[in-house]
Amino acid sequence: MYLHVQATDKCRSEPSVLAYAVHCQTDAHGRPVAGVVVICRDRLTGATYNHQATVQTVIHELFHALGFSKHLFHTWRDCSSTSPVGANCSPRGKVTHSDESGQMRIYTPSVISALQKHLASADPELGGPLENLDVPAGRVSSHWESRVLQGSIMAAVLGDSTTVRIDSATLAALQDTGWYTVNLSRAQSLVWGDGEGATFGSLSTCQDRSSSFFCTGSGFGCHYLHLHKGECQTDQYLEGCRVYKPFQNGSECWKEENGRKSAEEVWSGEIFGFDSRCFFSNLTRQVCVCVKCLILNSLFNINSFSLHLSQSPSLLFSSPVEGRCYRHRCTGPNGYQIQVSGSEWVDCPAGGTIQIKGYQGLVSCPDRRLCLYPDVTPPSDNVITFPASITSDPYETLTSAQNGTWAPLRPPTELTVATALGITAAVCLLAAVVVSYRKCCSCRVRIHSAPEHHSDL
Repeated sequence: MYLHVQATDKCRSEPSVLAYAVHCQTDAHGRPVAGVVVICRDRLTGATYNHQATVQTVIHELFHALGFSKHLFHTWRDCSSTSPVGANCSPRGKVTHSDESGQMRIYTPSVISALQKHLASADPELGGPLENLDVPAGRVSSHWESRVLQGSIMAAVLGDSTTVRIDSATLAALQDTGWYTVNLSRAQSLVWGDGEGATFGSLSTCQDRSSSFFCTGSGFGCHYLHLHKGECQTDQYLEGCRVYKPFQNGSECWKEENGRKSAEEVWSGEIFGFDSRCFFSNLTRQVCVCVKCLILNSLFNINSFSLHLSQSPSLLFSSPVEGRCYRHRCTGPNGYQIQVSGSEWVDCPAGGTIQIKGYQGLVSCPDRRLCLYPDVTPPSDNVITFPASITSDPYETLTSAQNGTWAPLRPPTELTVATALGITAAVCLLAAVVVSYRKCCSCRVRIHSAPEHHSDL
């Protein structure tokens, strides 16, 4: 295997290319015995460089050269009846063909077994789906279908480095080449689609909201690993299906520095840190307003504020359901507690919703996403997020995605929460001094958003 780090003509002519690879020699049976990976030198500098993402890029290209390539599928060998691997193996012949829906798939024993186990289905036609975007009929690509194997090291799109996995389907494919002995137990957990059934990721089902892995609209929520906040988006490889993708600035719940102590964060109870995860929530702090104290408005010249506050508080402090960062700790498999700013640890039943004392609204507790996959954790060193990368079939090329930048979530512009809380506290305190009436706050108005139905979370 040859590794070149240089500014080639291809790198210069295609600024989005990160790396590319190809096998360059095979033996008499079609096995690759030499290959080259080229990393574009200029992509290894600058503020966006990330070591983990670069390693993943090299692994992706190595797998292409080792055999996960449309140019090598037809040379894979069947070694099921021989030992050791590679000795007197018979040709597998054509290992790819389309299913009933026209999806091209790899049909080899280990790949079928890996997909059946991952999706919890006994469907014998559940082969490894290959990307079909811009692929002529009857031809195949060198990448997994992103809708079904999002996050795989061999998907056409490599996102944030914390979300990319060396998955069981990819290792199974390398084993079925007949050229390698593979330790399948070393596969990383692929959370995407786990247990979702044979039809998961099909165009006919991804938009009917039958799976929580997909989303609709363009709102804010949580990436499916719950390490990041995300925005509901699609791309060319998803072909109209939409998923929550981490946005570029401040999406990581596990980065303490993302907690800017903004009015929104104070109001929603968010906590950022290494053990924080993303939860769908519309929590809003409950606020006590001393109604009797408001008769002293004229003393402080805040008539307009008091009138607005008392007549339409829901307009001022309404809170939509979106991704919020809260602390979590595991109590067992698929069992955990969460902590919101100022609260105690509270049990969060997987698949249910909870209320938090001192807050109005609900937190949705994701099912089979947290405390089940011990290898799904934030990196120990907080590195700069690497841009998402896209791979294209020609030359097994890895290219940089053209992602936009989304503004951070902001509180209502009419009046910040901090201002509202400050003025309210000042009114109550000064009124208590002037009126000397200890029961000033006996009459209270709660300012909050209307609780959402569980099905809306």
